This record gives sequence, structure tokens and C-alpha cells, in this order.
Amino acid sequence: MPNFASYIFCFRRSRRPVLITALFLLACDMLTPVKSAVVSPRDSGSASVQEQPVPVKTKYCSDRGKGLVQVDFTESYGEVCEAPGETMLARVAVCMARGMEAVLVPDLNGVVCAAASRGGFFLESTVAGKPRYEAPKYVKAAQICADAQTSDRRVLPRGFVKDLVRETKDKVDPKGIRLIGAIFCEGLDLSGLDIPYTLALDRSTFRCGKSTECRRSPVEVRNFRTKGDFSLDTVLSYERILITRAEISGSLWMEFAYAQKLVISDTTVKGSLRLKGSLYREELNIENVAISGDVDLSASFFSNVSLLKNQIDGALDLTQSQARCSFDIRKNEIADIVGVEFGFGSVKSPSSFQKKDDAVYGFKDHETEPIGAAGDENAFERYANSGEVISKNEMRHTPCKAYRAIVPGVLVFINNHVKYSMCLRDFRWLSDYAGRPRDSIIYLNEDVVDGAAWLDLDKTLEASTGAGVADEGKPILSIFNFRTGTLVLDFGVATRNVVVKVNGLHFQRVYSAKDRCETALSPRSSARQSLTTPTAGGKPLFPPDLHLPDAEDVTAWVTKNEFIGTQPFQEFVAVFEKAGDLNGARDLKIKGETAAVKANLCMSWGVHCDGVGRQVGDATQNAETNILRRIEGRFVSIVQYALWWLADHGYRPERVIWFVALALLLFWLFIQTVLGIVGYSVDGETDPAAPRRIKAISFIFLFDKLVPAYRIREEHSKPLIFYVLPTSEYEKTYPFRRFLREWSVTEASEKQRRQIELSFDWLRFLGLIFAIFLVAAISRLVR
Repeated sequence: MPNFASYIFCFRRSRRPVLITALFLLACDMLTPVKSAVVSPRDSGSASVQEQPVPVKTKYCSDRGKGLVQVDFTESYGEVCEAPGETMLARVAVCMARGMEAVLVPDLNGVVCAAASRGGFFLESTVAGKPRYEAPKYVKAAQICADAQTSDRRVLPRGFVKDLVRETKDKVDPKGIRLIGAIFCEGLDLSGLDIPYTLALDRSTFRCGKSTECRRSPVEVRNFRTKGDFSLDTVLSYERILITRAEISGSLWMEFAYAQKLVISDTTVKGSLRLKGSLYREELNIENVAISGDVDLSASFFSNVSLLKNQIDGALDLTQSQARCSFDIRKNEIADIVGVEFGFGSVKSPSSFQKKDDAVYGFKDHETEPIGAAGDENAFERYANSGEVISKNEMRHTPCKAYRAIVPGVLVFINNHVKYSMCLRDFRWLSDYAGRPRDSIIYLNEDVVDGAAWLDLDKTLEASTGAGVADEGKPILSIFNFRTGTLVLDFGVATRNVVVKVNGLHFQRVYSAKDRCETALSPRSSARQSLTTPTAGGKPLFPPDLHLPDAEDVTAWVTKNEFIGTQPFQEFVAVFEKAGDLNGARDLKIKGETAAVKANLCMSWGVHCDGVGRQVGDATQNAETNILRRIEGRFVSIVQYALWWLADHGYRPERVIWFVALALLLFWLFIQTVLGIVGYSVDGETDPAAPRRIKAISFIFLFDKLVPAYRIREEHSKPLIFYVLPTSEYEKTYPFRRFLREWSVTEASEKQRRQIELSFDWLRFLGLIFAIFLVAAISRLVR
């Protein structure tokens, strides 16, 4: 190949004409010494030919990484660039100045720059089918931090972020500081930091060594201010994370994370709080926090969770979350609440322990597909038995420590104000490892829901196979002074093993529905369920198919109430009347009164009816008082029972007419067949010599005897002579025409007269009873 450098050299030396110059250049080219040679494979063994390395052309990054050496590039995570610099601080600053993420890796000089939100994909990528880097849960962080001479460049000092802010000052791109995959062996201190951009420390690992400062405040975010987001997604913290007196203009992210304990207090978040798919080994505590957006705790696991005195302008999402010990939600202002398939884990039966307090509690896997979790894997399975994080056996065999005097297996929802709607469906009650229910309680006390409250908290329990609930497990639904505009209730709790204690349940409208309520309230969109996805029946999931419940369903639900009183019935009746269903309201009144009468009857007589009943009286009172109370209670119960039997507790007074007619018919048959009285005449009405006017015993005659005050015929109140059929031919007879034929009758004997008068006394007494109950029924009806 011609050597053009030699041509130029020879051309400058030549003074000849052009033709001669050309010949001279060719001769120079032939005389120029060889600078390099290309070695063929067969000449590679020749000692006289030496191979010279061909330099590889360096490839540089483009766009924001311009000027940096490119490490890798794929469509999944984009362009990855090597960060130059003498120190970790300088290398990270290079990425920040270009608006890229600083991704910490154990090779490549410790830091590479990746496009925003793509660094995590680079860490999760594979090379030749194997993971490029280990996930944080598999990193031997304890060993790395314990090694005093560690060469792992991912280890950063406690104040690294503060130093980075001071070093970069105005050089940070508006995208903010995005530090991915760091290891903080002495915790993290962000106290007093005030930055105008986002701070992301995703996929970081936090541990504490022997440092006193770290042990006192492992991960401390105190008096921290940012005008962007604060992100701790997929972090792994073996220590407590404290965020207090902070101001976050964006959102606070901590999704798919693990933390020993997370405390957020006295803080303002103008965006949302995203804690989805995380595991908190001890406690999640959010107290006195103002959040302008949503609080997403879906698919998360906690030992204890407490939400106290918070202002949440969005939705609180508890869907598929699970507490090993307790939920404590009190004194919050919340826009919406949605909780589906959430609740408690499992408890190992205390029968094998010396004390009941020695019972151990653990998480249990969801029966359905977890939502929003990476790789369809829930947080407990993701972190249990992975590396050095936690032991699955440990988290399933651990006693519960009582926080704020809350016993395990209790959901406390007290003194909360929900501005719009509440959706609680398919609650997971505490159970043993065989799935049988154990003692757990839901308290809905002193709460106000301005919109609709959807309560369907019993579907996970099997229907009752007998009366009452098994002694070893008693799920309890306790509702006291709970107010809502619209109550949407699945009344199936009446057929399941749930103890219901209700008093002070107030609502303006009530509906029965089994449709899913979370579709309109959930702050996220589920890939498995959308607003437009039809159900098997062809109907949309939302809006739901609402309708008034049947009186039988309401009665069964409220009759299950173990709190003595008829308050829930009164609320249901008022709602039925407002809805225009007067017949349903009346049926409900009757069924409610019937349930109360049966309970009083059982209690007054000291018997048990369907699990209800107790002896009337107080052991602290004397025997005479107890006897009087018992007699009084039994008398009242009999009267109440009679009113129910005669007039449906007064709501159907027309039923008394049928009983009156039946009584008259029975007395007419008794007088005619048993006593033999067939007619009567008025004593002294006519001249003794004239024929007697004998009249038949009629229903009008008996009605005047039944109700003496209301006289249809005046003669029925005068002295009467009664007649019977003669028993011998020697008796004096009188003609009596009846049934289109003429009979011969004789006067009744003295004994028969006494019998008929006694019968009339009983008839008048029965009329008094009917009158009393009729007046009571009418008075109740017109109230």
C-alpha cells in the first residue's frame, strides 16, 4: 500500500519537472523502509516478523452522557456510561450534572451513569443468561461492612449525600440526585438537608456497625426539605428508618422495600405516600402526617401498623395488606378507604403452651394472586429465606408485642372521618395454620363516613354448621356509633361464624350488594380488573347493582346482634320508609319486634333459645326482689307474646278481627253443642198469656256479650230466658222456628243458666283482652 507520508517527503526534496517528479516519487516509495507489517496466520510463527497491536476505537456516550465512555447499551436500560473522577464523590457528581442516575456497582470503578429511572434495569440485567449483579437481598452486606479493609466501592459514609449536595451546589441537573445501589454501613443522615430537587436512594442497603451515632439514629431524615420526590424504592434496611418534621413537595416512595421499622411523623407530603409491596418486620407508624395524595399500603406486610392523627386527602389503600399482630387506625381525616383481601395471618394454637400469652403469630400466603408485586411475588416470600434478610420460620413463629395495649388479631378503626367512601371487602380473619378462625376483632367505633360505607367482612369464613361460634375461635364485628350516608352491606354474615355486636349504627340509605366496590375507589389500576371488564354475567363491575335488602335478610343480620336493643332495626325501618317501601318497613318492624319478644320471653323464663337467654334478676339483690322481677318479666313477656300473636305487635290490628270472629264461632259451637242452648227471649217483654218471642243465639248476640260497652241491640242487656231442646215429653214446651222448620223447646234449668252465665263472663273477659290489644295496636299504628 502506498506510503503517502513518504511521497510528501520526496516531493519536497525534488526540484524537477512534474514527470520527473512523479518518477522520483515512485522511486522514493520503493526505497522507504517498512513501518508495519500484516502478519498472516501461517507467518505467525516467524521470528523475523513482529505483530503490532491495532488500537481499539473508544466509543463514547451520546446525548446526556456525551464525553463519557460507553459501558453498555440495550433497549431495556438504554445507554450506560463510565463515570470518570478520582473519588466516589467526583464520579457521582459527574452523573448528577448530566441528569443521569449514579449506579453503584462492585466493578467498573464503582460508578456508572444511566438514564433516569433505568439504572435499576441495568442492575437486574443478565449476561450469558446469568444475573449481572446480585439483588440487594443477596448481597452479604454484613460481611462487607464488617471488613475494615473492604474494597467494595458501593460502601458510602453516613454523610455522603450531604457532602454531595455541598460539592455539587448548583451543578445538579433539575432531575435531582439519583443514587442507586449504595451500601451505607453506618446508616444515613439527611437531617437539616434542604434541596430544590428530587432525592432518590433506590436499591440502597442500610446497616449499623459499632458507631454510637448510627445506633442512636440509624436512618434519620429529620427537618428534611425537598421540592421534588423522596424515593427509597426497593431499599433494604436492617435498622429503623425515621422521617420526622420533613417537608416533601413531591411524593414519598418506598415500594417493594424491607425495613426493620418505619416511622413517619409530623411530616408534610404534598404528593402521595407509596409503600406498596413492602415488608416491615416490626412496625409501620405514620402519625400526624399531612398527605395531599394517596397512601398506598397494598400488598404490604407488617407486624403492627398504626395510622394516627393523619390528614389524607386521597385514598388509603390497604388491599391485600397483612398485619401479623394488629391494625391501629385512629383519629384520621381520610378522603377514601379501600381494603380488599386484607387482614391477619396465622396463630399457632396456644393449647400447646403453658400460657396463652406465649402464642406465636406469623404471616401467611395470600390465597389469590398478589397485586403490584414484582414478579407476582409477595413481599414476605420475596424477603424470607433470601440471603441474610429474615428467616421465614422466624416470622411465622414469633410472639406479638402489644403496642398501645392492642392485643393481637385486632383491627381498631376508631374516631376517623372519611369524607367520601369506605370499601372493606373479604377481610382475612386471624386463623390457625389449618385455616380455622381464632379470636380476632374488628372495631368500627365513633367513625363518620360522609359518603358510602361498603362492608363485606365475612366471606372468608365458612357458613355456620350449628348454633353459635366455636369456643376456640370467635371472630367479632363490633360496630358502635358508626355514621354513614349510605350503607351497602352483604348480609351473609348472618349465616357465618361471626359474632355481631352493633349499637348506634346510623345511616340514611341502605342497600344490599355483592358487587366489588374497589373498582371506583382504588388509587391504582389493576391489570387483572378494569372498569370496562365485564363479569361472567355480562354486567359491568361498576356501577354496582344496588337494591333494598329483603326484610328476612335484615332480620337475620340484626337478630344475630348480641347487643340487647332494637336500634339497628329502627334505622333500617326509617330507611325503608324513606325509600317508599312501606310494606317492607312494616314487615321489618314486625320481625324486629318478634325477635325482641322471643329474646325477652327466653330470658324471663330462664331458658336458652338459639343461644340467647338468661335468668332475670341480679345476684346482688335479695330473693324477694328477684322473685318480683321474675314474675313481672314473665307477665310482660306473655303480654308481648299475645300482642304479637293477635296483631303482629300492633302493626296489623286488622288481625284482631279474625281472632274475634274465631272466638265468636267457637263460643257459638260451645253453647249450641255442649250447653245445648238454642235460643233466648227477653224476660217480661210480652204478656204471659201471649206466645213467647224466642230468638236464636246469633253472632250479633254473642258480640254484644263480648263487648258489652258497644251494644248493637238493647235487648241483649236485659234479663233473658234461655231455651234448650226438651229431654222428656212431660216438660212444658214452646214453639221455636229455626232453619225453616219449627222446633219445640223448653226453658233451661237452673244449672244450665249458671253455665251459660259463666260462659258469658269468660266471653266478656276475652272481649276485654281483645279491646286492650286492639287499642294498643291502633295506638302503635298511629304513632
